[in-house]
Amino acid sequence: MLCKQEKKAIRKEMYRLIGNRSILDLDQEELQEVQKLAKLIGSNYIFDSKPLPKMKLENLTAKRYQELRSIGYRVLDIRCALNISDAKLRAWRTEKGLSI
Repeated sequence: MLCKQEKKAIRKEMYRLIGNRSILDLDQEELQEVQKLAKLIGSNYIFDSKPLPKMKLENLTAKRYQELRSIGYRVLDIRCALNISDAKLRAWRTEKGLSI
């Protein structure tokens, strides 16, 4: 288990990678590095302090959805950023062939 200072250093590195950008602006390599660092500190949900910006469903791709899920965003977080109902997101995921 990591000590508090080590976790703080890892979080600092994560925020350095993310910077002032939206998590949506990170490239695949940066997303993977952030995900790797999050796993190091044993966090299942590291982005409480970095909520997703508002998004539109028509701009969300299946690939981007999967990336967001893989780095720790919950379905609820994505749904709230999209400002849509659970049923509408479920229908979209089904249409895109994503698991429910």
